[in-house]
Amino acid sequence: MMEPAPNPICKYGERNLFCVHYGACLDHAVSNKWRRWSCEACSFRCVQEERNLVPTVNDSNIYYELPPVLTEAGGIF
Repeated sequence: MMEPAPNPICKYGERNLFCVHYGACLDHAVSNKWRRWSCEACSFRCVQEERNLVPTVNDSNIYYELPPVLTEAGGIF
């Protein structure tokens, strides 16, 4: 049995921003130069990926380390 494939269509309508295929469908719409697109005909239109509604920070270090190429002699900094 074949698994259903995402099926965006070129028309005004609702999109499922939380679908696991949203990025691929957006890429498809852009590559086809669609000014609008909808998830209306897609079997994934009601499926949502698991998401964390509260953003979290996993790193307590507030400083960033720059790559050596930027800080060595002749680099940007």
